[in-house]
Amino acid sequence: MKHTIAAVLLISVLGTPAFAQDPWTNTDTALAVTYAGLAIVDLGQTINGAETTNGHEMNPLLGRHPSRDKLIAFTALYVPLNTYIAYRLPHPYRRIWQALTIAVDAACVAHNYSIGLKVKF
Repeated sequence: MKHTIAAVLLISVLGTPAFAQDPWTNTDTALAVTYAGLAIVDLGQTINGAETTNGHEMNPLLGRHPSRDKLIAFTALYVPLNTYIAYRLPHPYRRIWQALTIAVDAACVAHNYSIGLKVKF
């Protein structure tokens, strides 16, 4: 069910063309880089947590105990996909998407930090 919902959402977003008056801006690039940086920090923290704690992954797409390779593959696929979705969205939806994804990943990084996870690759 969750894969069906994700597929429908993805198809609907990717099918929404960006309007010509909504070019990609330097701010969009800065937000995309911010998200990518947070995703990489989250990846490093999650790898550290998988190797040093008995905790579990909270992302339902990854499962409770994903392998290191699965974590890396997910990040390697999702960061460009996130940027592509932002690129395809018209304003103001592009900024809303970028703000939400940054906020979610920032919350994950902050939580991981609060429980003592370091960045480790």
